[in-house]
Amino acid sequence: MLRKLKAKGVREGHVVKQKETVLDLALKASEKVSRNYERDKIDLIRLCAQSPDRYWPFGSWILQKEPGLKTSIGALDYNRRMIWL
Repeated sequence: MLRKLKAKGVREGHVVKQKETVLDLALKASEKVSRNYERDKIDLIRLCAQSPDRYWPFGSWILQKEPGLKTSIGALDYNRRMIWL
């Protein structure tokens, strides 16, 4: 399976723990970003998922409530379905 994905341009894959969600991964990623960037300079959050964990409230809205982020920033969720070959 990974060989087929690499042929399509995917460089690496990750296996998540059971019960781990897209939002869990996004929160971990936001922690990494906050180490390298000033949170007050972030002005938009986009969260893209193959199949979202939740439809309301949106995951990007939850990420927007992270400490140090401005409440006036944009927050968008995208749903992208991937067809596995």
